[in-house]
Amino acid sequence: MLRKNIIHSHPDTQVIIAQDATPELHGNHIYGGESNGIVFTDNSKGLLKGNVIHHNRAIQIEITAKSSPQIIENQVYSGLLGGLLIIDGSKPTVERNELFKHEFPQIEVVEGADPVVKDNKIYDGNVGIYVYQKAAGTFIGNDIHSHRMSQIEVADWARPIIKRNHIYKGEGYGLYVHHKCGAVFEDNTVEGHRRAQIRVESAASPTIKNNAIHSGWEDGIYILGSGPGGLIEGNDIHSHKAWEYAQIVLEQGANAVVRRNKVHHGGGKGILVTGTARGTFEKNDIHHNRNVNFEISHAANPHVADNQIHHGSDKGVWVHEDGRGHLTGNAIHHNKLDQVTMGTNARATLEYNVISPGAGTGIYQHRTSKAEIRDTNVVHTTDKNGVALQKQQAAAARSLGTPVLMEHTLSETHSGRGQSQAYSPRLGSSRSRTPREQRLSRPASPVSFVSKRSLSQSDGKRRSRSGSPIVSLGDLDVSTPGQRRSNNVVWDIDQGGEVTQMQRNILKRGTGRGGGAAGKRYTGPTFAKTAQLGSKAKTRATSERTIDDRRPSLPTSQRSRIQQKKKHQSVVVFA
Repeated sequence: MLRKNIIHSHPDTQVIIAQDATPELHGNHIYGGESNGIVFTDNSKGLLKGNVIHHNRAIQIEITAKSSPQIIENQVYSGLLGGLLIIDGSKPTVERNELFKHEFPQIEVVEGADPVVKDNKIYDGNVGIYVYQKAAGTFIGNDIHSHRMSQIEVADWARPIIKRNHIYKGEGYGLYVHHKCGAVFEDNTVEGHRRAQIRVESAASPTIKNNAIHSGWEDGIYILGSGPGGLIEGNDIHSHKAWEYAQIVLEQGANAVVRRNKVHHGGGKGILVTGTARGTFEKNDIHHNRNVNFEISHAANPHVADNQIHHGSDKGVWVHEDGRGHLTGNAIHHNKLDQVTMGTNARATLEYNVISPGAGTGIYQHRTSKAEIRDTNVVHTTDKNGVALQKQQAAAARSLGTPVLMEHTLSETHSGRGQSQAYSPRLGSSRSRTPREQRLSRPASPVSFVSKRSLSQSDGKRRSRSGSPIVSLGDLDVSTPGQRRSNNVVWDIDQGGEVTQMQRNILKRGTGRGGGAAGKRYTGPTFAKTAQLGSKAKTRATSERTIDDRRPSLPTSQRSRIQQKKKHQSVVVFA
């Protein structure tokens, strides 16, 4: 046993323990050597406890050649090369030590080493922990902070397990994983980094699960480059500050599975998928982000299913710049701008989604968009439109399915004398008409869109959201070309007087901000659309579907209702 010795200033290694030796070193002060401080080699063991080791010009403690000592409660600092090097299949236990102020990694694990590193304080260096070249190891309960590069870096086929660590206040990355490694990163708290909190690249495939990742300056999790990309599951990711960054980013071929995460209250975007990335996004809760909640761009092609995307300060979903993807079964609601925007050259497929009230349009389709918006989506009316498409999209039949249509597909309100007033010749009115109402009440043109059911079924009580009666399409002014808008649909009238309905998704009218009040069910024949083109009329029947009269609470349940076999034709009308 070596106890309370002062060992310093030797030209070579200060202490060497070799050939199966098992000594104990307690309370020694080892410093100022020209090479290493202590070396364990040749399957040696032993105990190193309560020592102070510093200012040796090479490594402070080196463990090599399958050695497995216990390194406990030591203070290791200010080495020129590094604090602790574990190499060549060694399996030490490193517990409750304090390591700081090293130029090279504070703990370096390499070449098949497999240590247990537990409850240490590791801070104030360039790199905290570096694991590479097929090394492994278990890192539990460490306090790691204030490094200028990466707090933890994993590379080159390494497979460490990193759990329950507190990783914070770094100038670089919190966790940097690259070059085909597969770390397990679970139950950690990662916060306050200037760069991405977690960066994954070069075909790495980590499992990042059940972590709290928050309050960084740039991205929360950034995954770059081709390869599997790993599993991102059950994390709470929030409060990243920069507007131009995102809480989760997949870029340039990344293909991670992102599942059951909470992604919220970011200063920038919620999730960004860009640059040919793919990825699977399932059952995430994405909300209250200041920029777009979910953005897809530049030929990215993700699968986005069964997510809640809501209460963002910008758009809910934005697909643009040749963005692709399959969006299915999502609930998208209460975003301050459009719930879904299919922007320039969008090529996404949208089906079985529930799109509920917000300040903007339910689904907006840009004139250059080639997105496929199928008729299985449910669009609750918003403060603006259910679906808005620019004129070129009216003729783009390939992007639209056959809709289920409500009788109240067109509503108009007119301002007069300080209150909202309206007129419907079908429902009647006792007051005088404004000039605009007189135009709307002209005899109907051959263009009509009228239910064949009895008017008595409406009881003359159906109203727009403002409380005004509904104006039927038969009263639409088609004398001049252009677009006619209403609360939940956009119509396009061309030079020949043809009317094209630009809403082909299921519409439900809610009763206010929350929407989704119970409505009246009726059964009736199909609606018919007759469009005038010159002297020739064309009629197309539009089938109806059976829809439950409750607002869907989950996208999966809504999908099952839409897919059920039709027993009769019916529509739900919300008063």
